[in-house]
Amino acid sequence: MQKRTVFFLFFIIFTNLIYVNCSPKVNKEKFKDMYRATKAIQGATMAGVNYIKFGELLQNFATELLIIKDNIETDKERLIFYKYDNIYNTYKDSYEFWRVNNSESGGMIIFPNPYILPLKFSGGSFLYYKKEDDHVYNSYCLYFVDSIYKYELDKTNCLSEDRKALFLNCAINKIWDEASRQIKKLQEKN
Repeated sequence: MQKRTVFFLFFIIFTNLIYVNCSPKVNKEKFKDMYRATKAIQGATMAGVNYIKFGELLQNFATELLIIKDNIETDKERLIFYKYDNIYNTYKDSYEFWRVNNSESGGMIIFPNPYILPLKFSGGSFLYYKKEDDHVYNSYCLYFVDSIYKYELDKTNCLSEDRKALFLNCAINKIWDEASRQIKKLQEKN
């Protein structure tokens, strides 16, 4: 019985060693420019960046993503690509918030019904209250409600007390914090 157990343990250890040593490696050189684009936009958000420069950095980030996407060779590289893609989409969300903030929003999004915010169901679906003539309640409003949960803005001071308004500058900074968290997590694992 002990011989079987020893043999089984030896087999598991040997198999793991072979798997680890034979699994395809990630070509880190391939991701060098992607890493730089990520750090450039992260650094800009930390130091202070204007809307136009942020848009340029985001465009560069998107370009690097497309280049990497065309050159993925292994599953590990694909996984890293998807992590960078998530970071890009996080920054893109903040850019959309910023775009609306620069419009006639007055620095906030007003929701016509404060009860829409708590009504989130499993699977990400929402119960919406919508009147056809309600000009405030458009696709952007739905986008922002979804983002409130995606970035857990409902757990911050980014919402007014009555939950009828989302303060956009606060939301942008919280989303940038989330992007930085994602970058740190990516760096720790690679």
